[in-house]
Amino acid sequence: LSIKKNIHLTSDDLRNFIKEINKEGISARSQSRIISGIKSFYNYLILENYIEVNPATKLESPKIGIKLPDTLSVDEIDKIISAIDLTHPQGQRNKTILEVLYSCGLRVTELINIKISNLKINEEYIRIIGKGNKERLTPVGKKAINELKLYLSKFRSKQKIKKGYEDYL
Repeated sequence: LSIKKNIHLTSDDLRNFIKEINKEGISARSQSRIISGIKSFYNYLILENYIEVNPATKLESPKIGIKLPDTLSVDEIDKIISAIDLTHPQGQRNKTILEVLYSCGLRVTELINIKISNLKINEEYIRIIGKGNKERLTPVGKKAINELKLYLSKFRSKQKIKKGYEDYL
């Protein structure tokens, strides 16, 4: 790495640079990534003894709002579910997956780890093990209950289940 030792940027130089990229309409998220990169670069320069003072330490990233995930409308969900080919052997399984996922608002990892022993169909809830191994009871909608019953009674029994996975839905 070759660095010209006669070029020294100050905190004011960096703040002016941030003002310029802000004027250019660069998003707050991108500005935040740029600032993070600048700070990391200066930390590297200090670590390698190229400089003694980090002019980027007091740079502040713009406030970034929490971005909510995009959601599907009821019509979009219904279109997806109605597009499932129920003549295919996995059709009912796929319909059950989508109904439970949608009805319970689960993460995919939560869905794939549902155990049959955690289904409380008559009480209309499922015991879910979520992020951080936290447990919660999640209500299940009527459509999802009906699909679960149908899947368990008519389709799952015909599938070959790997040894050790008998309790997984």
